[in-house]
Parts: sequence; structure tokens; C-alpha cells
Amino acid sequence: MSLEEIFEGRDVAFFGYARTALEYGYRYLGLKAGDEVLYPDLICDVAMVPCRRLGLNVGFYRINDSLETDIADLERQVTGSTRAILAVHYFGFPQRRLDSLKGLCRRRGLYLIEDNAHSFLSSPGGRFLGFTGDISIYSFRKTVPVVNGAALLVNRHFNGGDDTWDVKLAGEMLPPEKRIRRIRGRLKLFEAKYRVPLSRLRRTGLHVLPHGATEYETLDYKADEWSMSVLRDYPYAREITRRRDNFRRWVDRLTPLGLVPVKELESGTVPMCCPMYSSERDRWLERYLGKGYRVSPWPTLPREVSRKGGGAVDIWKRLITFPV
Repeated sequence: MSLEEIFEGRDVAFFGYARTALEYGYRYLGLKAGDEVLYPDLICDVAMVPCRRLGLNVGFYRINDSLETDIADLERQVTGSTRAILAVHYFGFPQRRLDSLKGLCRRRGLYLIEDNAHSFLSSPGGRFLGFTGDISIYSFRKTVPVVNGAALLVNRHFNGGDDTWDVKLAGEMLPPEKRIRRIRGRLKLFEAKYRVPLSRLRRTGLHVLPHGATEYETLDYKADEWSMSVLRDYPYAREITRRRDNFRRWVDRLTPLGLVPVKELESGTVPMCCPMYSSERDRWLERYLGKGYRVSPWPTLPREVSRKGGGAVDIWKRLITFPV
């Protein structure tokens, strides 16, 4: 299995971070200042970065407890300035209503963007995710132990599309002062290859970032060359098996303790993590952080969502992710 096979030989550009890939995707689609993009309300605030930089407005539609799209609410949010809808495959699990989203976009003349940042290796039905949307974005570092690495995949070409989306428009490589991250990348690679839990040697306490903390954090870099070399030769089949096995272990371990799996593991799903619900989220965070596990809440929400409250905030208060 190779990157070329995963992307089926289609047009793809590589960047350092998915937020940068998303920005260049918006540019490719020809979105302009004042245009609106609809995001799910359960979204990491970093997804706001490209919109801030390009002057795009963002509206939000509801996601339910199963992390599926509320199609009726989404359709109500569409306005005359709406140009695109972003659909998220959360934690490696396919968005079940993607075909309905695509149909809505075709009826209303909107672009469909697949956020595949969590789901790089998932292949429901035997085909990798990312080929339904007009464009799709990926983040490799959430699945593979690399410093950085993301991609923009173009599935549909438009006469009005900006064909200057090529990676050469991105910023320079990761600057020297930040390349210390490669040490962490190599440690993560060693940990994955030899199954040595180095990360558990570091104990951390509970520290939850405030909502909106990263929505101005620009990282306009190309993909790190060392990371790309790892991606070219990475044993993806073994990674898929490892992640699925670890997911099952967490579910077997945590369910008797009262935590509830957000999703069931189906054929073709490759989890980024094991997401669980608990009304005592912070207690479990403290417990497993103290044991050296990289557990975390997700996401840090956009400020607009956190101020409004509602379903996304309720989900955030109960959601905890366990590493696989």
C-alpha cells in the first residue's frame, strides 16, 4: 500500500498542516471575502484559520451525539452567500450521511469539502475516504508518527477553479528553530515500530485549552521532507491492524467502568483514537494522564460555538479520546 494507491493517482498537493491545505482548497474553489462556508458545530477552532485569512464567513450546523450531520438543520443554515459545506469524518469513522450532503450540495449549487484529517486510512466498502467531495483534505500526522504532513486532493475540476493551488504557493519548509520537532517525530516512529510506550514515561496533569485558543494559529509550511520520506515507505497495513486492535482493547477496558463508546468499529474503519463519552470526563482525564497516557478532550471549539452553547458544547463536556 502506498500514497499513490491511496490517492488513486489523482491531483494532490502536500502541505505541512491540514489548515493550510484547507486554505489552498478554498482558493482553488475561488472563494472570496464575504462568501460563507458551513461548518459542523463540533469542529476544532483551528479550522477557522483559513477563513480568517481569506475573509470568509462561517455558519454552523448541528452534529448529533453519534457525530452525524443533522441534515434538516444544515439545510436551514444555507443562505444566499453560502458557497461550500465542510463535512467531517470524525476520529476515523465515516460520515454516514455523506451521500445526502452531496445531494444537497448539487441541488443548491454548493461545493462539498471532505475533512478527512482524522480518517486518512479508513476505507469503508474497500475504498479510501475522500473521493466524494469536490475537494478533500488530510492530516497524516494524526495517524502516522511524523512531524507534519497534510494533503489537498482535487476530485472535481472547475472552469472557475484557481489552478494556481499548487504546493509551490505554500510557505517555506519548517524553519530550523522548529525542526526540533523531528526528534519527537523520530521517537513516535520508534514507539510505533517497536511498540515501546515511550510517551507513558512522561506524566502530565490536566490542562484544557480555552475555546478559540488556536483559531489564529497560522502554519503556512510545506510538508517536512523527513516526514514525506517516512510516508513513502510506511507500513500502512500494520498500522491499520494495530489501531483497530488497540481500539477494541480500550473499549473492552473502559466499557465496564461506565464509559460509553461514541462509535462502533466497523469494517474498513481505521480509528484515529478511541472516543468515549463520560459524565465524569475530567476525572478520567486526570486518571489516565497520571498514568502517562495521551488522553485528551476534543476539540477546542470556535468561540462562536462555545458562546452559543448547545449540542456541540454538551458533547465536548463529555468527550474524551484515548490513544490507539
